Amino acid sequence: MADQVTSFGSNITADESTLTKSSSQVMSMKDAGTTSAKMGFELMEVVASSVLTGTASAITISDLDLDTDRHYLILLDAISSGTAGWDNIVMTVNADTTATNYAHQSFQASHTTLTGNRANNGTIASLYTAIPFSYRIRLSKYTGKIAQATSRGTSRADVSNITLFDFSWMWTGTANITSITLTNSEDFAAGTKVTVLKVG
Repeated sequence: MADQVTSFGSNITADESTLTKSSSQVMSMKDAGTTSAKMGFELMEVVASSVLTGTASAITISDLDLDTDRHYLILLDAISSGTAGWDNIVMTVNADTTATNYAHQSFQASHTTLTGNRANNGTIASLYTAIPFSYRIRLSKYTGKIAQATSRGTSRADVSNITLFDFSWMWTGTANITSITLTNSEDFAAGTKVTVLKVG
């Protein structure tokens, strides 16, 4: 069975792109006659997917229910349209933009140098201007508990300095998460793609 992905490109504006929860599309090895349990795969359902047709400072995924769904895998394949060098991507939830309600720990490996950082903000990814990058963000939450996420991605400033990033992220609130916003310190360029999958 071919996977079906719904595009929400028509909802994109210059300032923000909003994605709405789509109808269910389930990916399973069962269609090939093999159970996912035997193969060790997790079942995943497409929640939302969009490709930007113009620049956007933020991408918002709405109509979510993380207390029920529990685990999301967010696939972020993006390009920054800025000119400042390294940019940070901040993930906020439920329109809560108070930085101290979030915390992150990150490690960056570049060439032979490893550096770490911890701060009270929602940074979930870093990228270099005009260089394509790819991140996989795993977001989890249980009813009445804080939300936590991990992400891993790669970007580079030049061919001799391919950079690997690992992030650990948390939100101190305990309310159900119904929307997620990814904000670039500059702008996301056209062609940036975000896909949200429900895991399990």
